[in-house]
Amino acid sequence: MVEGTLNKMQSGRWAVCRSGRNPIEIANGDVFRIEVDGKLRPTRMEFEVGRGYHSVDGYELRSGLRVALQRH
Repeated sequence: MVEGTLNKMQSGRWAVCRSGRNPIEIANGDVFRIEVDGKLRPTRMEFEVGRGYHSVDGYELRSGLRVALQRH
């Protein structure tokens, strides 16, 4: 599990950012956890034309939130 903060990249994609390390992009279809009301909640990233990248569960994506992404 890679934990860090959410940051929107210039490409419009979202990434997990950690100090001193390269960002890890959250791709379309990736399941990740995002901080909601102080707890990490699971959701999935989705891309839709005209809407862009968003959480399928409707969670607000904004830079600075705590996130965790499972990487194999």
